[in-house]
Amino acid sequence: YANNARADLSIADVTMDKTGPMTITAGSIITYLITIQNVGPLTATSSSLIDHMPFQVTTLAATYNVPTMSSGDCTIAPYETGDHVRCSMGAIPVGLTATVMITGKVDPNTPPGADLINIADLTLTSPDGNQFNNSDEVDTEVYGEADLGVSKRGPLTATAGSQITYTLVLTNDGPSTSHAADIKDL
Repeated sequence: YANNARADLSIADVTMDKTGPMTITAGSIITYLITIQNVGPLTATSSSLIDHMPFQVTTLAATYNVPTMSSGDCTIAPYETGDHVRCSMGAIPVGLTATVMITGKVDPNTPPGADLINIADLTLTSPDGNQFNNSDEVDTEVYGEADLGVSKRGPLTATAGSQITYTLVLTNDGPSTSHAADIKDL
């Protein structure tokens, strides 16, 4: 009687968690943090992350860190549907947690109530014991915040019957675009 049953244990199980704000003000800086952990039993090889940024966000920087292994900048490629951030992190040994930090600026013209949906996907060349935990997303609702000011300029004196001109200047110190400003000169 011979038992030839074998189990292939040459896999890694990599998990990913992505965090970001629940709300953000249009025109401000947004930061996403992605943590990638290898729970084993073997080293994850050729790990690569692609993050699909919302089209309303301009990516400013993206970095990765695999403790004791590697760290560096990720590449940022602009697309009409939103920037793609690519991080080639290499090997992630068992028990280590890699991090990716991405910062961007939300377009000040983004209307209040808009949802920023950010999706990250992780791939490996080594077999992964559970591929269902290799993708994560963050949904952030946008709020508007405008700091409006108005000033009025005109002559200090005027001759009766003559035409005078007043100038109204509206300013917005942001950070968001004002979508419905209304000025009345009484």
